[in-house]
Amino acid sequence: WEAKLHSRLQILLVVVVLLISPMVTLSPDIGWMLSTLLPACVLYAIVHVSTFSIYKRLHGIHNVELSASALNSNVFSLERVPSARDQPASSSGSASPSRSASPKASPRGERIKVTVMMVLANKKALHLFTEHLFKEYSPECILSVIEMQQYLNYLRSQMEISAAEELSEDPNACVRLPDSVPLSSIVDMDTDWRMKAYALWYKYVRVDSEYEVNISWELRKKFEPLMKDNAQFLMDNNGLKIQDFYALFDKVKTEMVHLLRFSLSRFKFKEEYDTMVKILEAESKP
Repeated sequence: WEAKLHSRLQILLVVVVLLISPMVTLSPDIGWMLSTLLPACVLYAIVHVSTFSIYKRLHGIHNVELSASALNSNVFSLERVPSARDQPASSSGSASPSRSASPKASPRGERIKVTVMMVLANKKALHLFTEHLFKEYSPECILSVIEMQQYLNYLRSQMEISAAEELSEDPNACVRLPDSVPLSSIVDMDTDWRMKAYALWYKYVRVDSEYEVNISWELRKKFEPLMKDNAQFLMDNNGLKIQDFYALFDKVKTEMVHLLRFSLSRFKFKEEYDTMVKILEAESKP
């Protein structure tokens, strides 16, 4: 839809330029004014299509699907499909209608409610979702979550279990990844936990980094006092302990998971999403 509108607007731009060209020769003042305003209007329309129009279109489709799915009471949107023993028995021998017996349908009619955490925990679903993120030019969202979670797992292996249990952890930042996910080259390199943390910051959090993640300015600034002096940060006698880095990237991961929810909502309009739902449904069955 977006590409078709862009093509039509580009054709319109060419037509406008061809029509204005003779007027520049006949009437320079009017011609130059039109040659500036009309192409600018067409270029603005192209930008508008890629921003406000496409948002309204997706938002409208989402509302229509929600309204249509509400009329279908035969499709379940629960995490678990209710069994016969979950239905209350009636004294008259017939099942009485209850609120739990007719749950609402999910937007695409899937029998499970797909969440970001479910996708991240499934090998095949994670692969399909990652391909979608690359098409959206936002692979840093998923890559940062994977590498930072693997760094957290590394810290757990280096710490005593009793010490790890005493540390608080943001539940929204705790991600369960499939064992088949390749280990991060940063986490796998032969260095200590300080250097690994610095490498993750340099790759994802540092301003103008190659895979700079979209986080708040306040959160990004919190890393500067710790990371701005590379030599001091990597010194063993800087007073920093491994426990100080246990939740270092938790808020970054939380913000990335939040962005991944938006990407997942857009992914629902792709054909690959239906394939992912079938995979999750098949593996959720007992």
